[in-house]
Amino acid sequence: MQKEVFSKPGQHIPRSVSSIYTLGFFLSLHVALPAYLFSSFLSQFFPEKYIGIIFSIASLLTIWLFSKLPAILRRFGNFVTAGVFLTCTIVAIALLSFIKLPFLVIVIFILYQLATSVLTFNFDIFLEHSSGNKVTGEIRGTYLMFGSIAWVIAEVLLVFIIANNQYNTVFIVASLVALPMMVILNRFKRFHDPHYRALQILTLFKKTSGHSKEVISIYIINFLLCFFYSWMVIYTPLYLYNYVGFQWNQIAILFAVMLLPFALIQRPLGKLADRKFGEKEFLIGGFSIMAIATGVMSFLPTPEFWIWMGLLFVSRIGAATTEVMSETYFFKHVHDSDVALIGIFRTTRPWAYIVAPIVATVLLPFSGIQYLFIILAVIMLYGVFKSFQLVDTR
Repeated sequence: MQKEVFSKPGQHIPRSVSSIYTLGFFLSLHVALPAYLFSSFLSQFFPEKYIGIIFSIASLLTIWLFSKLPAILRRFGNFVTAGVFLTCTIVAIALLSFIKLPFLVIVIFILYQLATSVLTFNFDIFLEHSSGNKVTGEIRGTYLMFGSIAWVIAEVLLVFIIANNQYNTVFIVASLVALPMMVILNRFKRFHDPHYRALQILTLFKKTSGHSKEVISIYIINFLLCFFYSWMVIYTPLYLYNYVGFQWNQIAILFAVMLLPFALIQRPLGKLADRKFGEKEFLIGGFSIMAIATGVMSFLPTPEFWIWMGLLFVSRIGAATTEVMSETYFFKHVHDSDVALIGIFRTTRPWAYIVAPIVATVLLPFSGIQYLFIILAVIMLYGVFKSFQLVDTR
């Protein structure tokens, strides 16, 4: 089996990196508004036990699409591809605001998941062209910080725009906040795409300057992080709303506070990883915090608002640390010519959204949603083990 990879032709992004940060901000704001509502929204049409399977199907198709992306980009270019999938994103989320037929809901939901995943990949290509290894942590940390601020803003907005399970308002607002990306994306219309060349999949890993073991290890680490996100995004809203007893306006506040660490600490940590400590120590600490905070959630089935706020906040300190260090470590081991490797790295998220819901679906009859969190904590401990195996960059 062959994959394709790009080689850099020497061109640079013709616009300021601030444009990429702005694109990332609006994409995150757009994605964040409905992200934690999708599982509850889908449960209006399907039994809870099938919700995870729907996410898995969407992720499986995302991986298939990622395998086709090199050929698509070779033919149409990154700018045009981003424009097409941005249009699909806006149309799909708008349609979800009024479509009520279950089959169409699934189709449109999957289209939305595919489109937003490809956009993340497109923006990676733009950003990687402007990054150098000496500032990778700072650039990636800043990019993630803008996205994280958008997630916090989205959860604050939810407090005011969602009531009585009226998801259509959220979907309409999400479609509107995506419109500025259409304007900003035009700044990249002169983007010069790299040249494609075919390589064996094993060769792709060897292309990373002798760091294949480190790249594979960081793939596993990023997969574990995405596994964590998958269970949290799908099952935390269901648990808090259907079982613990919080209302959606309370949940929105909890999630807004929960996401603050992503906005506050990722850029400073990225700088520290560039200049002083490296990534390994932070990854070990991040996974440890995630495991402890998540495990405690299984033993708090009552609506203690402030305790839940604290636990969710602490868990995301760990996740935010792990995310920025995973991104920084990976992009220090690849180049902007390694687009196929970047694509594989981005498929760790859809792979996690395939595996994690299936695992949860199997476990739910025995554990219930409540004890999924202690199981997740144990899985995160494996992330601590894998982090110890990394060779640090400093």
